[in-house]
Amino acid sequence: VFRRTGSGLPGSFFGVGPTLFIKRIVGVPGDKIAFRDQTLFINGAPMPVKVLADVSLQLPENGAVVSAKLLEENLLGVPHNILQVEGQIGPEVAESVVPEGYFVMMGDNRDNSRDSRYWEEPSWGFVPKADIMGRAEFIVWSWQDNWMPRFERIFNNLRARHEP
Repeated sequence: VFRRTGSGLPGSFFGVGPTLFIKRIVGVPGDKIAFRDQTLFINGAPMPVKVLADVSLQLPENGAVVSAKLLEENLLGVPHNILQVEGQIGPEVAESVVPEGYFVMMGDNRDNSRDSRYWEEPSWGFVPKADIMGRAEFIVWSWQDNWMPRFERIFNNLRARHEP
């Protein structure tokens, strides 16, 4: 969990103050990081993915239903699920070295996530360590687009599965 001022999104408390985000740290100080062809590269190596399922997604902005892939990305030994919308290329971000005291953040819904790829486009938008508030452990509450609660998500664990 981190705060981001100037994200272009509503504030954390009824539009007041910085926006609070929950994203995955994908780049730490000293890493060389790039994103191209819907693939995350860390220190020159593409992060491996495997297809888990073909899914349909309803886009929040217009309600359109699109095809996507549920993928498992192995982020340096830690597998986690991501979504990729088919045919949606997204931003390309050239390789950069993550500066000392900063981090690169990306959402799991890669094609519908305002994250480090967008904040300083076409460069990375690095997040200072001072803006990181802590680790999200579980979902406290979740809303659907029509403001109905998503009870099946409430109190779900958010910890990534770690491989030895």
